[in-house]
Amino acid sequence: MNQATQIKTPPGDLTAGILDLPEGINEVNDLSIVVPDECLRSPFVAAEDNLHSWIEQNAEKILAESFFLTAAEDTIYRLGDLPVDSGICELVLDIVREVYLRTYDTHSQRNFNYRVPAPFDLPTRINLSHADGYDSISVRIHKVSYPLLEDLALPVGVYEMLMSDQLNRGGVGWFIASQGQGKSTTMVATIASRLRAFGGVAKTIELPIEIPLGRWHGEKGVCDQFNALKEEIDERVEDVSRQFPSGGNKILMVGEVNSPETARMVMNLGMNGMFVLATVHGSSVANGLNRVISMAASANGIDAARLDMAQSLKFALHQKISMRPEGRGWGSRKYTMQVLHLLNAAQANKAGKIITSGNIDELDRGVSADYARRLVSILESRNGARAFPLEKDIPDAIKAMGVSDESYKWHQIGCVPINELDERERQLRMDIIGKLLAGELPG
Repeated sequence: MNQATQIKTPPGDLTAGILDLPEGINEVNDLSIVVPDECLRSPFVAAEDNLHSWIEQNAEKILAESFFLTAAEDTIYRLGDLPVDSGICELVLDIVREVYLRTYDTHSQRNFNYRVPAPFDLPTRINLSHADGYDSISVRIHKVSYPLLEDLALPVGVYEMLMSDQLNRGGVGWFIASQGQGKSTTMVATIASRLRAFGGVAKTIELPIEIPLGRWHGEKGVCDQFNALKEEIDERVEDVSRQFPSGGNKILMVGEVNSPETARMVMNLGMNGMFVLATVHGSSVANGLNRVISMAASANGIDAARLDMAQSLKFALHQKISMRPEGRGWGSRKYTMQVLHLLNAAQANKAGKIITSGNIDELDRGVSADYARRLVSILESRNGARAFPLEKDIPDAIKAMGVSDESYKWHQIGCVPINELDERERQLRMDIIGKLLAGELPG
């Protein structure tokens, strides 16, 4: 491991305070803290003075097997390799103190939100459980500010799709990924950006709130965020959906769809004119949509579930994130995306037939590949290929879509991060993609 160096996180980075992180790391997402049974056998009571003494005596043992993960990275950084008095280790020991203050007598608070006090001032979500030979404390560090879409290193085509005014008419956008791949970040950025651009009312239902959005966005956009427990999300969706005004743009974010009733309600709300952003875990677009249909089928039957999906779906994104060494703050993430957009009639009709037939797996191959080929055709017919040199890495996910090597040219307008384009180039690319999504350009 690189020797720890003191890094003050600059504006826009996601971890506040001074954490003395290893060189080159400016963000921590998750902590896994291990408190061995031999430490728990040491006598202490739930009084702060005694806990401080107990933690001092056992700090090295606690840190020895504990680790942290950075955003979008699989590397484990062991805390035992860092000085006990480093910022990240002090943060961990503060969390341990809070956990045992809350759980010593009754063990009633094993899952709770905790804002670590100054100098860190970090909101966290904490889970305590007992494994074989130790207590395991899992910590998710929540964000202290929210991004706009332009702050993220998103493909330009994805930015244009998420900002399409067609979404003001309603429908469902599905954000699909495994855990910890930035689904909530992309959704929150979409909400904040659309409220600023179009105004309206947004409401989020989250398990729990990970990124505080604040209330007002621009002059005409307002957002309310609601925490929900997993077992009450059906009731929350029903209650919150009734709180919207009768007119204006309406956006509902459902942080996790995990039951037949929630899946059914999300699709019905999308068909009734509300723009709904929802997440589901999945390994691809088709895998995620299949999971939603399977859930909804338990409530309404498989044919009705497929029809609801076909009629409500506006887009689906499957995303993975990795670190971009040249980026800072929100822009430090590199997005690899599989995109299914249905913002023009031809694409919607084609995807609708695939969905209702039950051959959902074709979505991973046919629709995305067809979109890529159409972009290539448009560029070549406009002699635009030379105007957009390909100079960025091509995400591996494109091959998984079934797009051939010659079709990689579509990335010349689709996959360069929007925050790295100059204004003229950005406008050219967005103009082409916008017209394509609207069905105004021939394939």
